[in-house]
Amino acid sequence: ITLESLKSFDITSVSDRNSLKDQSIPDITVRDYIPGDDMRRIHWKQTARTGKLLTRNYTGEEKNGVGIFIDTKRISEKINIYLPVENRILETAIALALFFQEKRIPVSAYYDTGELNENIIDSSDTFQSFYQAMSALNFDQGRDTDSIYGSLTSFNTIFTKRIVFLITADLNDAALMLSSLLNDNECDVVIYHVNDTKDDAATVNISPHTMVMKIPTDGKLTELL
Repeated sequence: ITLESLKSFDITSVSDRNSLKDQSIPDITVRDYIPGDDMRRIHWKQTARTGKLLTRNYTGEEKNGVGIFIDTKRISEKINIYLPVENRILETAIALALFFQEKRIPVSAYYDTGELNENIIDSSDTFQSFYQAMSALNFDQGRDTDSIYGSLTSFNTIFTKRIVFLITADLNDAALMLSSLLNDNECDVVIYHVNDTKDDAATVNISPHTMVMKIPTDGKLTELL
């Protein structure tokens, strides 16, 4: 499915950030230390002044792409319930990846298969590899989404994104906590909540930088996203 635009996000903010040429010039700003950061980038004077570890930002590091998280927990044992939801989750992930790849905006896609995977999509070839991975992706009722969301923070790349899309059928506390953590690191979040509940609002802003959009299992994605 080819998307011409997104209702949920203005992509010019990603494109503008992504046009930065130099990815290694130190900026004057600092941010909280994230486990895994290079210790040589810690700003020791600011750390001593504030009493917490702070690391230097790099120009171009701040918002250099898009993250997509695909929740692979199965929501039911009944095929008539889980299959439409899982199909819609995969359709949404693929449509988003294609949309950004065609606009030359790099994407990191994260999903659990028993272990957390990261697919980088930055060309037609890597998009095809991602497409094949999605075609073979298995959903599992036994997946612990709380642990998966926690593990996602171990990928330092997710904190460098301009925006992260969470595609899930289960809008739980762990998803909201992750979105809050990403917001704290100056990353916008759109949660695509795939469900057919009739009384849910189509769009809810739960914070200035996190939006929840209901995505039903029927209807055209070109009109929904």
